[in-house]
Amino acid sequence: MAEHLSAAGNRAWRALALTSHLLDAELERQTQHDAGMPHIYYVLLVALYEAPARRMRAGALADAGRISPSRLSHAVRSMAASGWVARERAAADGRGQEVVLTAAGIDLVRRLAPLQLAAVRAPLLEGMTEADLLRLAGLLEPLVARLESPAGAGLG
Repeated sequence: MAEHLSAAGNRAWRALALTSHLLDAELERQTQHDAGMPHIYYVLLVALYEAPARRMRAGALADAGRISPSRLSHAVRSMAASGWVARERAAADGRGQEVVLTAAGIDLVRRLAPLQLAAVRAPLLEGMTEADLLRLAGLLEPLVARLESPAGAGLG
């Protein structure tokens, strides 16, 4: 017997799915407009910017971007060709590969950060009170934790 969502569950699911789709599309559009690159590149550059010594092992960077190693490899090749990152042997043990943010990458993140903030603030956060934002975070954070847990990974 097939299970069905309640009317409230269906409404919540549709609103969340549409919000996710529209926000992704807006961030992609904004990043392409401001930097001529896919939004995932910005996500990866920010992860590197926030990492100790502005470097990460390739696997950890793929995890931070929630992308596959093959997609990361393609992204790093493209970002390296643009001068935003470099690949180096892992500093700690000489094995594996680290991705390092270059000076040009640092400058790009600093230039794009306020533009990305504006892209999120206007459609998503404007008009919400601090209480609304805390409630929204309180609803979404447990969902993220469940989706990222090994038992809840994926939607299937």
